Amino acid sequence: MISSPCIADIDSIASFLRQAEQKVKILDYTEASEFYLKALLLNPNDKAVQARRLDVENMYTMDCNRYSGIAESYFNDGDYEKAVELYEKVVEMNCFNSELAARRIGVLQAKISSRQQRASVWTFEYGFKQALSVFLSVDIRISERAGIGAYRSIRMSSRRYRKIMRWLILR
Repeated sequence: MISSPCIADIDSIASFLRQAEQKVKILDYTEASEFYLKALLLNPNDKAVQARRLDVENMYTMDCNRYSGIAESYFNDGDYEKAVELYEKVVEMNCFNSELAARRIGVLQAKISSRQQRASVWTFEYGFKQALSVFLSVDIRISERAGIGAYRSIRMSSRRYRKIMRWLILR
């Protein structure tokens, strides 16, 4: 004989279902599934709750797959910052592939750090080279008060420029 839930159980079931739906609205599928499970423990024969719990688990799986797929796309496109954000979401959601996502986060953070270091070195070198080339090609006016009235410019070949740069960098 199938037993029907008592009044207290019905109130608890209604509360669990409300909480589950609130969790679904904020995309917290794990918590929602747990509330549906609590409702099913009180009334295991409720087909609607069983179906809704299955729907929520499917939504969770679809979200995990979507975040992972988009993260992979960003990874393959070289947009590592966005890929890290989505992989972190996969780990936060505790998806089935969260271990892979955690490893990818480590790899990507190393790549981002390396990229930033290269960019800062390049910026320093580029800025330094620009400043040096401006300094070396600055036109020097000899004072007209001295009556000379000449106009001079310091120029050099690119080979000499590279030698000076190597010497300055190696100092």
